[in-house]
Amino acid sequence: MAKKRPPDRLVVMESGSAFLQHHKVELELISCLERGETPRGLFLLMQPELSLSQPFDSLNFEALVRMRKPNGEIIPASVIIEAAEAHSKTAIIDLWVMRTLLAWLETHREQLSHTQFVGANLSGGQRMRIGIARILLSENIVFADEPTAKLDPQTAELVRKLLIEIADRRLVIVATHDEGLMKVASRRHTLPRQLIGRKAVAA
Repeated sequence: MAKKRPPDRLVVMESGSAFLQHHKVELELISCLERGETPRGLFLLMQPELSLSQPFDSLNFEALVRMRKPNGEIIPASVIIEAAEAHSKTAIIDLWVMRTLLAWLETHREQLSHTQFVGANLSGGQRMRIGIARILLSENIVFADEPTAKLDPQTAELVRKLLIEIADRRLVIVATHDEGLMKVASRRHTLPRQLIGRKAVAA
């Protein structure tokens, strides 16, 4: 919660305040992630995905992560992922999702004869890691949009080193606020403030 507020302010909350009660579960979630533990109450919601033209030919799923409060109320994925990303702990959630999903598939293998695929949404940090892996396997020009934005400090430093190494062999274009990447760039362009926030229009 503190990361959402200006860094030069101290926020003091009374134990019975409405704000604290409203965000109690979120604060407990952050505390759990900070200890490196998997939060209690996580579960996967298996959302069916059917073909409109042939709905009975296949039964595919998308795995959606959710969290149940002690009172039974469901916490949306956005709260879970935001808390994990704000504290660089997305790997804990992602690992739990993949382990739970694979265990579910193994348990229900006989009932999934018509299932062709099961999708799982990874966090922004994990998707960035996959993107970096694809870059390493490609020989094309690299376009990277905030490649270190949602990574923990150790992984971010690794990504910087990889991009610098790749830039020795081919063109790398990066949009970033990362000062470390800006310092090593051979050319640097700053977007004029009056252009920030404008929508891009493709001809």
